[in-house]
Amino acid sequence: MNIDNQNKSYRNPHCAKMDTKWWRKISHYTFYIMRESTAFFMIWVSIVLMYGVVCAHTNDVGQDEFYRFIFFLQHPIVVVINVLALLAALLHTVTWFNLAPKATNVVIAAKKPPAFMFVASLWIITLAVSICLLMTVYGYFR
Repeated sequence: MNIDNQNKSYRNPHCAKMDTKWWRKISHYTFYIMRESTAFFMIWVSIVLMYGVVCAHTNDVGQDEFYRFIFFLQHPIVVVINVLALLAALLHTVTWFNLAPKATNVVIAAKKPPAFMFVASLWIITLAVSICLLMTVYGYFR
């Protein structure tokens, strides 16, 4: 008995024809692709921050290279991309916070709390951390 013939099927498998843009026809999948594409903007933000770290030194002549980074950030195209990155981050945050109650198994006093309480607590924590960071940046903790 030949081993090659043992696993061979004489039936043709069913291969349904699928358009490459099938996900555009269903709004749920379109929104999913849009939410997952926010990662590209986060890559942009990471690259910009790494460029800022690279520019945070003084060169051999004694000039501060950080001004090069500031001028880069003031370019109109960079401003537009950064605004789009902010909007993408907000979209991702909102959708992630709305999915968090479904992804976690929080039980308090043998009952699952309502989803809105979980989402509200995430927003309160985010707001508190943001306020603390802003106060730190603007020098309120001196």
